[in-house]
Amino acid sequence: MSVRRHPGSPYWHYDFWHRGRRYQGSTKETSKVRAQEYKARLRHFHVALPLHQAAWDEKLHFLATYFGIGPMYLRAITTLSMYR
Repeated sequence: MSVRRHPGSPYWHYDFWHRGRRYQGSTKETSKVRAQEYKARLRHFHVALPLHQAAWDEKLHFLATYFGIGPMYLRAITTLSMYR
């Protein structure tokens, strides 16, 4: 799995499969090196970590740090999205 750039887009995109589910999207990065680092962190959280509370706390911390928002706000969003 690598990052690639769509024609006409300044951003790099990731694309990978894990347990029959496809993960793809924009890294929102214009630097290939930073996009590869983002992809590596994202893949680590989807593939390497088991899905238990400690793993979710790490994911929330990663997302809060990366997007610059509070972890409690992220927890509320993820809890609500579970009930859609």
